Amino acid sequence: MLVGAVLPDLIDKPLSLMGFGGGRTFAHTLLFACIVTAVVSMGFRRARAMPWVVLSLGVWAHLLLDMMWDVPGVLLWPTLGLDFPVRAVDTGGLLHMLLTNPYIYGGEIVGCIIILGIVVKNSMYTKAALRRFLSRGLLE
Repeated sequence: MLVGAVLPDLIDKPLSLMGFGGGRTFAHTLLFACIVTAVVSMGFRRARAMPWVVLSLGVWAHLLLDMMWDVPGVLLWPTLGLDFPVRAVDTGGLLHMLLTNPYIYGGEIVGCIIILGIVVKNSMYTKAALRRFLSRGLLE
């Protein structure tokens, strides 16, 4: 789920850095989430399909937590047009928001605590446990 939860940003942020869109494009659409779900569903009956199902759930969770319903031009692409809305990003304002909005920094702090708890509880600081998690998606 972790990879799925960051997959839209792993795709769209580099595109933004290359000058395409504003950081939320193809991978932040319902179309992308449906394609990931469809591809995952084709292999669902296989024994090792569970990590892929969880990947799909992570993509859907990302769209939900990014509140993509606030940006229907992206979420519903291409039904509302082929162009992605581009918002001007004021980096100073963005930094101010990140540091002063408890919804933003509170969520980040809680997420870090949860991840740290999972790492400690499952001894993922050891090489073997980390390798097992990365290769098979399994915790102790």
